[in-house]
Amino acid sequence: MDFATWFAIGREHGYCSLPICNTHDAVPISVQEEMEWEDGGDPCAYVVRLYESLEQMNDVESHIDKWK
Repeated sequence: MDFATWFAIGREHGYCSLPICNTHDAVPISVQEEMEWEDGGDPCAYVVRLYESLEQMNDVESHIDKWK
């Protein structure tokens, strides 16, 4: 199965959002999550990075300890 098919299945079944740019776009949240945030809560919106290749994944994740 290729990525486009895998991704289409995920969208069809409601498992993932459309791709967004974490640098330039806001992570999509629901109205309820936004209200929780405004009330001082801390709702999580998990994001999965999409890599263009295994090489890019290895490059990005080779220094993952810097992020912590």
